[in-house]
Amino acid sequence: MSSPSSVTATLPTAPAVVREQPGGDTMRAIILTGFGGLDRLVHTEIPKPLPKDGEVVIAVKGFGINHAEIHMRKGEWAEAAEVSGIECVGIVDSCPGGEFPVGANVAALMGGLGRTINGSYAEYTRAPVSNVALIESDLPWEVLAAWSKQWPDDGVEVFTLAHKSDGPITCAKGLRVLPDYSPDSAPPMQLVIVPGGRGARALVADEPTLAWLRALRKGGVLVTSVCTGALVLAAAGLLRHRPAATWWGAFDELLAIDPTIEPRRDDRFVDDGDVVTAAGVSAGIDMALHLVVRLHSVERARDVRRYIQYDPAPPV
Repeated sequence: MSSPSSVTATLPTAPAVVREQPGGDTMRAIILTGFGGLDRLVHTEIPKPLPKDGEVVIAVKGFGINHAEIHMRKGEWAEAAEVSGIECVGIVDSCPGGEFPVGANVAALMGGLGRTINGSYAEYTRAPVSNVALIESDLPWEVLAAWSKQWPDDGVEVFTLAHKSDGPITCAKGLRVLPDYSPDSAPPMQLVIVPGGRGARALVADEPTLAWLRALRKGGVLVTSVCTGALVLAAAGLLRHRPAATWWGAFDELLAIDPTIEPRRDDRFVDDGDVVTAAGVSAGIDMALHLVVRLHSVERARDVRRYIQYDPAPPV
C-alpha cells in the first residue's frame, strides 16, 4: 500500500515587486517593504501603471481595507504584491480596449489586485476589464438620497424600481442593485429617473416600459433621464420636437430613434418643463441638484451640494 502524499504550499518570503520600468510617469503609493505589521508599510513614489489591452487604469478615489489584506501583509497567502488593496472606486484614466470611457466612474474588485498586480493603496491601479463595474446610475441617487436622509422633514423618499423587483438586477458591468418596487407596486411619485447603460438600450423596444413612462408623464410625473436613458424617452415619444441631452457618443442613436429631437451636444442637462435629460454619467449630479432646486429651493440644493462635497475640479 502506498503512503498518502502531502502537498505543502510554498509561501513567499517577500512581497512581489510588479512595477513598470522606471523613466515614465510616477505616482504616490503605500508599499509593503516586507512581511510583518503596519510598520512595514511605507509611503513612497513608484512608476504609474501603463495602459494594457484588456485592463483599465483607474485613478483611485477611495479603497476599502479588507480583512484578507492582513494575511497578505503577514505573508500568509501564496501571492502578495508590494501594493495592497483588492478593491477601489475611482475614475478611468485609460482603457485601450474602449470598454470604459476615460473619465467614467467605476468600481474594481479582486482580479489579482493586491496579489499578482499592484492594488489600490496608490494614486492609480490597473485592473482587468472583467473586474471593473461602471457606476453609471448612482450619481443622481447620491444627490437625491442625501437630500432625503439628511433633511427628513422635507418629506422626500427616494426608491428604486424594476419590472422584476423580487431579486437583484445586474447592471452593465456587474454591479447589482436590489429594486424596492415594481411599477405596479410603487407608491405615487413626483419624479422618475431613467438611467443609462446597456440595459437602457434593451428598454427602447420594451413597449410596456414605454407605455408606463408615457402614462407617468400624462399623470403629471416629472420624467427625467441620465446618459443613454434619453434613448428610452425618445422611443416613448417623449422627446418629439424637444431639445435633449444624452451621452456625447449616443447622439446618432438618439436621432435615429427620433430625428425631430433638437440635440444639445454641449449642455450638461436640458430642462424642457415636464421632461429633463442629462448628458453622460457625472452630468447626472448637475441635473439632480437642479431637480432639488425645482422641487424645493436653491438653498436646499446648496446644502446637498455641500454635504456630498461636490465641487468639481477635474484633475485632467
